[in-house]
Amino acid sequence: MIAPVLLSVACIPFFITRFTGDITVFISPAVFGITGGYCFRNKLGLDFFLPVSAIAFALLFTGNYLFQKNFHGFDMVKVSMEESVALLEASRPAFERFLVRVLQISEENAGSVFNDLTASMKDSKWLQMSRDMMPFSAFLLAAGIAGTSFLFMTKFTMKKAASLVKPLQFFRLNDYFIFALIAGIAGLLLFYDRHENFPVLYVIALNTVLIVAALYIVQAIGIVKFYFISRKIPVYVLPLLLVILTLISPGLMVFFMILFTGLGSLDLWADFRKLRPDTMNNKE
Repeated sequence: MIAPVLLSVACIPFFITRFTGDITVFISPAVFGITGGYCFRNKLGLDFFLPVSAIAFALLFTGNYLFQKNFHGFDMVKVSMEESVALLEASRPAFERFLVRVLQISEENAGSVFNDLTASMKDSKWLQMSRDMMPFSAFLLAAGIAGTSFLFMTKFTMKKAASLVKPLQFFRLNDYFIFALIAGIAGLLLFYDRHENFPVLYVIALNTVLIVAALYIVQAIGIVKFYFISRKIPVYVLPLLLVILTLISPGLMVFFMILFTGLGSLDLWADFRKLRPDTMNNKE
């Protein structure tokens, strides 16, 4: 599942630069600008700016992608996959050296790994999976832009206003997001085996689960950062730990992503940081 997401994210800049007159190019800066301005004006935080701007961008981009595909015959995913395969095949020697030197794969196996990778990228199942996950891929790109923009604004350009805005350790989603997650999971269970008959409902359910799960992962990271700060543990320990786990085993990373999704969603009831309005009122 990770590979189609990475491929879809990678081809988004290609799409934006390839198609002249793309409405996404003109409107997407306004999405981040309007939500960012509203966030700072109303002393909100990353828990407003990131989900609102990223979801809005994902909807905008997906709508534009479907419009170009259905009315202009331009399939960004298919074109980018073909060009990615061509680029990968052109860089085969360098890729195989990477497999041998960095991942410690034998030279004999490196060739077969490369062949399997290119063959899977040409598989129609990968292409369809990448199309299905396009909204989530656009969301990830937008979330990265939103997070970087928020960090830049709070650290450099708007320091005075940033002192009134809630940072990552106070990131807390609206309680209603849990209903979106439950509905998405129910939709997946209902349409997974029948996704060919109900493709639109399946894609909506799939991307709803992925997007809300990603937001709960961010919330879980905020919870961990909150406890790190309260116990005076260096905050760089968490990203360093995640990088080490990814290098050791991608499976461990997937496990921790699931664990963080559970931690973030459980905060709805546990309120680990005592940020619920009713809890804060009781403390006062």
